[in-house]
Amino acid sequence: MPRIWRETLEASEFDNTWDLEQVGTGCTSDGDSALPAANGILTSTKCYKTITVNNTTGKDAYVYENWGSDESTLAYTGWLYIGAESLANGESVALYQVTNSSAQLVYILYLFQVSGFLFLIPFYYDNGSLKQGTASAVTTGTWNLIQLFYSTDSDLYQFVHNFSVIQTVGLTGSLRTPRRIFIGQFGNQGTSGCTVYWDALEWDDTTYVLAEYILTVTPDTFALALSQHQPTLSYDMTVTPATQALALTQHAPTVFDIITVTPATFELALTQHAPALSFDMTVTPATQALVLEHYAPTVIDIIKVTPATQALALTQHAPTLSFDMTVTPATQALVLAQYAPVISTEQIVTVYPETFELALTQHEPEAITRYTEIPPLMHKDLIDPYSGGAWLWLCEFAMPGQATQRIARNTEDVRYDGEDYEKFNMQISEQMFSGDGSIPRVTLRIFQDANRVMEKIVNDTGGALGANVKLIRVNENFLTTPVSALEFDYDALASVSDTEWVTFTLGIPNPLTQRFPLWFYNSSMCHLATPSLFGGPECQYAGPDPTCTGTYEDCYLKGNAENWGGEPGLDPNVVRI
Repeated sequence: MPRIWRETLEASEFDNTWDLEQVGTGCTSDGDSALPAANGILTSTKCYKTITVNNTTGKDAYVYENWGSDESTLAYTGWLYIGAESLANGESVALYQVTNSSAQLVYILYLFQVSGFLFLIPFYYDNGSLKQGTASAVTTGTWNLIQLFYSTDSDLYQFVHNFSVIQTVGLTGSLRTPRRIFIGQFGNQGTSGCTVYWDALEWDDTTYVLAEYILTVTPDTFALALSQHQPTLSYDMTVTPATQALALTQHAPTVFDIITVTPATFELALTQHAPALSFDMTVTPATQALVLEHYAPTVIDIIKVTPATQALALTQHAPTLSFDMTVTPATQALVLAQYAPVISTEQIVTVYPETFELALTQHEPEAITRYTEIPPLMHKDLIDPYSGGAWLWLCEFAMPGQATQRIARNTEDVRYDGEDYEKFNMQISEQMFSGDGSIPRVTLRIFQDANRVMEKIVNDTGGALGANVKLIRVNENFLTTPVSALEFDYDALASVSDTEWVTFTLGIPNPLTQRFPLWFYNSSMCHLATPSLFGGPECQYAGPDPTCTGTYEDCYLKGNAENWGGEPGLDPNVVRI
């Protein structure tokens, strides 16, 4: 992943020579500032400090860089600390902005004060105009990780605050390509200025990059990792007889009676499941003759090949030419030319390490080891979100009769477990639980692409109900290490679409709402006598009569009595199920 620009602020003043450092009257722009507070995550000792004075003479304190070439994909990662602010309700100060080659805004990040609360609010360019993004609350005296992504290649904008995705948008229409960056403070509207600190700034042309100087796992970072990657259940519960009874209701086990095998039950089992008997017998000339009579072998006469019989054979099995001919060296060469055999010569070769390595390079096998539980080699990436490997969501959407859709919530395609997942914009909610015994639900939102593939599947299948949906959590460092414990299977229970999104409600069917037993049993009526089942694979009637009364007499007259689905052994005066 080529890095465009990196500013650790650990060198003297700045790591890089910025094109411009703007300092308004009475303001401060200091690349050698001490940290206002321990970051708790980074090992850095210095940061970039900006102080603006007021909204008249001292509005600006920032650094600026023009890369000289367009960057169609720009992924920014940096740490922000609000030390002090004097913004009134509705006032703001810009902290970071990106422009194109014509100095027009691509996106900009503001600090707003609304009713005494502070918010980070981005604006991004989409479809010919600047649009306000989703706000995220922030407080003074705390380090915040800010990540912003803008790409004219994948048509995607994203805002991430402290590892939580605040907003992801698919871009359309007229867009702008990043080239210039501004970091600091500009356009301050406060009466007495603001104090803002920046640290560990990274710009990449592919994906977010967390700096390599991240600390080892401490109790603080471990607690942060757990807060970002919480287990599925967010509450503990004590198993009481009532909850145990509820669990058995939702997931009733199959009960098998324990029986004692007696001679009578053993005889009954043999009657129902008669074993195949094989007899031992003595082979006599008579039995051998009987076998040969029923399984007569093919008798091939042995003949002597003479020039005459050879000529006859060539007549019966002539080569491409349709006339009889004498086989001469010339004709034999012609036959070989028409039917050249594939000659394989057995050779013994010595395989050297170099040739073996070349063979693996040309025909590299795809080694995949599946784990049922999370293997130890992934534990560090699971508990340490700053290990460098991003956690991604994959989705496999399978609907009978439709092509399986495999998509990845990422800025580039992903290959996982031998399958390719296309980069896409989708959102997955947390699993929702309740204490009333209802089935847990998950909401999956998939962005409408240009071909509206998912909406077409929903329309063609009457809502895609019953589709099998697999949600997979993967780490980009372990894409060849599938883990069953991180794969979750659901059914599509409901769906709805609008101009931008196709939304699915996922879960498992409630067994209490399903019919049991599946069929009704009647001594005088066939359960297959319905429009959807009559003439189907169980009924098997293929005659000209399009009607069915369901009675045995009607089935008998149709010549299909052996497939009649009634239960004549039931007493109609006793019970019906």
